[in-house]
Amino acid sequence: MAISEKGGKEDIWIPSVCGMCYGGCAIKAHRVDGTVVKLEGFPGSSQGNGRLCSKGVAGLQNLYDPNRINYPMKRTNPEKGIGVDPKWKRITWEEAMDILEKEVGKVIKDNPQKLMFQGTTIHAVHLAWGLFPLAGALGTLNFWVSGGGVHCGQGAHLVSGLMHASWDIVPDWDYCNYAILFGSSHGTAAGHSMNVSCQHGANFRARGGRLVVFDPVCNFVGGKATDWIPIIPGTDSIVIIAMINVILNELGIWDAKYLKHKTNGPYLIGPDGKYVRERQTNRPLIWDSEEKRGRPFDDLDINDFTLKGTYEVYGLKAQPSFQLLKDHVKGFSCEWASEVSSVPAETIRRIATEFAEASQIGSSIMIQRKEVPYRPAAVAVFRGAEGHTNTVHTCMATALLSHIVGSADVCGGTLGWPARCLRYPESGNYKFEPTSDEDGMLVPGRWFSKGMHAPSCNYPEIRFPVSTSRCEEAWPMVGMNPLPGWTDAGEIWGKCGLPYRTEAVINYGCNAVMSMARPDAVEKNFKHIPFIASFDIFSTEFAESFADLILPDTSYLEQYSLEHVVPIFNLPYGLDDWPMHIRQPVTEPLFERRQAIEVLAELVSRLGLWETYIAVANLVFDIREPYLLDPQKEYNWTDIMNAHYKSEFGFEHDLEWFKENGALIWPKKVEEAYWRAFLDVRVPIYMEWLVDMKKKAEKEFKSRGINIDFEQYTPLVGWFPCPPHKETRPEFDPYSFSYRDVLHTGTWSMQLPYIDEASRMNPYTYNITMNADMADRKGLRDGDEILIENTRGQKIKGVLQTMEGMHPHTVGVAACSGHWAKGLPIAKGKGSHFDVLLESDLEHSCPMTIDLC
Repeated sequence: MAISEKGGKEDIWIPSVCGMCYGGCAIKAHRVDGTVVKLEGFPGSSQGNGRLCSKGVAGLQNLYDPNRINYPMKRTNPEKGIGVDPKWKRITWEEAMDILEKEVGKVIKDNPQKLMFQGTTIHAVHLAWGLFPLAGALGTLNFWVSGGGVHCGQGAHLVSGLMHASWDIVPDWDYCNYAILFGSSHGTAAGHSMNVSCQHGANFRARGGRLVVFDPVCNFVGGKATDWIPIIPGTDSIVIIAMINVILNELGIWDAKYLKHKTNGPYLIGPDGKYVRERQTNRPLIWDSEEKRGRPFDDLDINDFTLKGTYEVYGLKAQPSFQLLKDHVKGFSCEWASEVSSVPAETIRRIATEFAEASQIGSSIMIQRKEVPYRPAAVAVFRGAEGHTNTVHTCMATALLSHIVGSADVCGGTLGWPARCLRYPESGNYKFEPTSDEDGMLVPGRWFSKGMHAPSCNYPEIRFPVSTSRCEEAWPMVGMNPLPGWTDAGEIWGKCGLPYRTEAVINYGCNAVMSMARPDAVEKNFKHIPFIASFDIFSTEFAESFADLILPDTSYLEQYSLEHVVPIFNLPYGLDDWPMHIRQPVTEPLFERRQAIEVLAELVSRLGLWETYIAVANLVFDIREPYLLDPQKEYNWTDIMNAHYKSEFGFEHDLEWFKENGALIWPKKVEEAYWRAFLDVRVPIYMEWLVDMKKKAEKEFKSRGINIDFEQYTPLVGWFPCPPHKETRPEFDPYSFSYRDVLHTGTWSMQLPYIDEASRMNPYTYNITMNADMADRKGLRDGDEILIENTRGQKIKGVLQTMEGMHPHTVGVAACSGHWAKGLPIAKGKGSHFDVLLESDLEHSCPMTIDLC
């Protein structure tokens, strides 16, 4: 913290972390005489590379917006619903706490599971590491992350965890020569490590890297691509599998060494579709090429084993899973993929060939005096491609493209966010790394939260009745449950045997009315919940529609948080340094704003649950002796942060040190950045666990009348059409889709005047876009007001803006606009609310992750 006194006046710079998206870029704030006048990037840190995007620079308008909620208020209008005026009345904090204590206390005394916490992906660190211990103290397991079902990556997170021990994947821009993106803005506009990716992506393009983008619209990333390839939404998986077919069966290219030692490619599969296991130990068998017999996969004295062929083991015909995959993808011709996706067959074949050749199988490179595999070809996927009912297979196909050429988590290839840390060298703590289960399959060393199921191949049993409304017990591959926003939620909960319904909600900064599909479904499910308290900085559509209490939260510039505790989510990847930053107030909270974590800690104390809270906090925040917190003592949030810092990074690196210095930075080792070559773990190119899961799921779900398409419960990656692909009526000819606007973070940024001004200057942000040829065929022109209607009668209106760089059979809507809340006057009345068109029910969800289409 640099301090300058000029004539008794304050002139200081304060380090912190941006909160305008979940990218978490490091910042410094310039404060003069108590007023923050400027925000800049934090120099010397790889968590942002000293830069800020437009949203980050405009963050001061978030802090000083005159429309902020500054005092606790309660609803005086007993009616609830979309468009209903809550008739807020200002109350004191003491009154607010009394109401919280009474209403929450009443619910948890009856059944703690009747309390649900609701959060947002925008404030993910706070949600996971600030609120989880408080929820644990209150006794509830029920979390709902609005946006997690519509604007987040259920399939991407699941498969990235399975295959990369990470929350997401990205090309290793610094060493990559050839990168393919499917529905992803990595390197230009993506949220995870955004500024880091933007800088590395720009460097990649500047040195001549080849960037291939499959996307229905040529905007932020497509406009910077070497090859923009328009594709029909939701058809990415058939294109990817056709590419795999070209590589394996036409070109005959694969990394045999990698597939043998880092995947279940050599595991023998029997006629029942499952591993053939050694009878004595139950370990999966591989075929020993020299001894001509099946042997456990982890026998150390096997000189060579095979990926191909057919063998007899225990009287059964068995084949390595790689052979099954190779034969399976033969059915996916480029011509068939072209017919479904509209991507020309010759283009699919060309890109597959270029990718395989660019991977340079067998090559290596010296880094930090260590020789590591070098595969300078990468592929990544995110919401644009995976946000459909075939999400798991789309993401798995993408992962396979990297793994068959051995480019996963190696230099130049496809990287997960930091999956391995060998500890902070001075304290010996802050250590995590992938491990393997009994079948040799990868298990992430850290996941988003300790309370959320981490991907592994040993999924828990499918259990009925369920005990939590998140329903992971019924759908064990679910990470974030969108059911509270579904039109058929009540029916599904009833069939699942849920013995209660939600009676109280604590909402943290979430605007579910805007960020989930079908606002009328959200209204149906939340309107009759007896008590909802909402921590917000603005009076949003959700708060105005349903909240009984709205509590003035601090903005990210007025609060403390731990920013490094979810490393797989946002820390710099590749060889970038380890940067451990603090978020701290750059000015004291104005008016009567209070940080939600502190308010809820007071609530926990009032309810007599303090000891439980501190015990959970010790566990969640990795607090060890001699800094272990005493459950008999009172602490504030900064005390907990202080204990965590000292426990992880040593006594000298306490809270005051972090407040002064902003970050603890040390170099990353090659064994951490490119960990794959250094750890004996495997990943599943064949999803063997789905064989048993399908049998159990079919039995349990069918017995309860829950209709699911079990076709996708198959161990070999496949193509499964989405509901829009099956529509044949000519009046519904265009595919409509939404996409991330680089100017915005969901609904979160539209109240910023600077960003709103830029959005109004941009012809696409607030308008509905359509290919110019399609518009001409329909007799439409720029500036026309148009109406889009889906097959079930939901409609949105907007202003048309034609563009050439768009798939000729699509209509696009950017961002999450269309606000109507009185508390958001800058955002109000601009753009179109695309999510109205989305369905939110079981029929329109992925049958494995219940991700919405």
